[in-house]
Amino acid sequence: MINVINQIIEIDKLAQQRIADAHDQKTNIIKELEQQKKELHDEYEKTAKEKLQHVNEVEHAFAQEKIDVIVNSKQQTIDSLENNYDQNHLKWEQELYNKVLGI
Repeated sequence: MINVINQIIEIDKLAQQRIADAHDQKTNIIKELEQQKKELHDEYEKTAKEKLQHVNEVEHAFAQEKIDVIVNSKQQTIDSLENNYDQNHLKWEQELYNKVLGI
């Protein structure tokens, strides 16, 4: 009888140890999963930031090209107006002078 009780006690101790081991294993797995989750999050965040930086650079380059086209077009218009003025200002002055004098 005592032998049976001792076996039951040993089985109970073994079961408690297995439960404790399983709990420790569960805790370790949860910690590993949390670490993997953090690493994935960090990796995705890094990738997203890199993509955003790339998009910003592309958009900035595109905007700069548009600005350059506008500035170039504006300069061409200014040059054309200045050229037109240089070629015609004496004629325009004479016409205005004649209109003022009624000639």
